[in-house]
Amino acid sequence: MPPEDCPLKRDPAGWCKKGIFMEEALFKVLSFITFIMLGYLLRRLSILKAETFRVLSGIVFYITLPCIIITSINGVPVTSEMLWLVALGALCNVLMVATGYGMTHGKARQERAFSMLNLSGYNIGTFAMPFVAGFLPPTGFLATCLFDAGNAIMCTGGTYALANSVTDASQHLSIKSFLRNVFSSIPFCIYLIMIVMAFLHLALPHPVIIFTKIAGDANAFLCMLMIGVNINLQMDSKSFRCLIKHITVRYALSAVLAFLFYRYLPFSLEIRQAMAVIALAPSSSLALIFTMKLKGDVIMAGNICSLSILLSTITMTILLVYL
Repeated sequence: MPPEDCPLKRDPAGWCKKGIFMEEALFKVLSFITFIMLGYLLRRLSILKAETFRVLSGIVFYITLPCIIITSINGVPVTSEMLWLVALGALCNVLMVATGYGMTHGKARQERAFSMLNLSGYNIGTFAMPFVAGFLPPTGFLATCLFDAGNAIMCTGGTYALANSVTDASQHLSIKSFLRNVFSSIPFCIYLIMIVMAFLHLALPHPVIIFTKIAGDANAFLCMLMIGVNINLQMDSKSFRCLIKHITVRYALSAVLAFLFYRYLPFSLEIRQAMAVIALAPSSSLALIFTMKLKGDVIMAGNICSLSILLSTITMTILLVYL
């Protein structure tokens, strides 16, 4: 018999429902991992070639990602109070970018830009949201969406603009150059437009959303396949140390943020729980695309992203069980 204060005994129906949602979320995440493995296998069998990454990244960046942004944000009401969570999402990225810049002090410009791109960013839309939606109330899910809006502002262009200013020795970071790089990103522009529309309580007509949903539904699969194509399990000691260094720094900082969010954010318990969970989300798959644009080590970026997905599956599940 469970003890009197056991949550299962107090609310067995609620915990049963959460268990079902959690099972669905885990199966969805396991599907993502399977798609990554599929991409890796197809590359190893030479069915997919190295240049496949460029094709997939182009489809994701210019078609499926903008469509999923439109579908996800359209019609979501946003108030001025909620913008604090948007700002929090952007600030967490800035912290990660600054950490990546600082940990490579004295290194080559290309290496510094790589760390800025691959240490920051959160894969929330395709990864963290199934966890939050399956285990936390709607308030927590809405908070996750708002955090992701700020996160996306950096992931879809802001971080790239900062990293690009580091790689080009002749280019000094200025407001003009930053904005030019940011607004050259189509997903960023789409995100900005949709946030403004949400704030003004405007929505696109339903036929448009039907169209964008069809394309957007392919985004998660293509992103995972893109990561799998770039995985390389054969690496020298230097590459292995680079992988472990980035993963260790990211998750150490993420654990600190998760603790601070849960204990000290001035929001309700549901929102603090959601923020703690998504602080442990894996790195963004867009880092691979921007690493390619800056002629960085795309293979290493793929390894970091795939390992972070595995670690986040474990850490987020444990956190949700004990919150």
